[in-house]
Amino acid sequence: MDKNVKAGELKLYQWMASYLPVLLIRLGIDEQTAFARKPDHQLAALQEKIAVTPQLTFNGARILELDGRQPADEILQASLRAIHAALS
Repeated sequence: MDKNVKAGELKLYQWMASYLPVLLIRLGIDEQTAFARKPDHQLAALQEKIAVTPQLTFNGARILELDGRQPADEILQASLRAIHAALS
């Protein structure tokens, strides 16, 4: 991955992590699915992001882990339920 891209993503993550969100929704995904959805991305870059993302704690925020391989409607419904519960 390009050093400038990494530096930019790190700065963005640091900015986001400085705030504690009410809820963070993280979609877990395997490399085959990610590459199928983003064929213009380098496979090595996707593999690195897939490896690093589960380690991010987002400043201790509550994280809803969803399987990004599930049907879009199931992901949407689970997300909406979690958002509704978090804001109630």
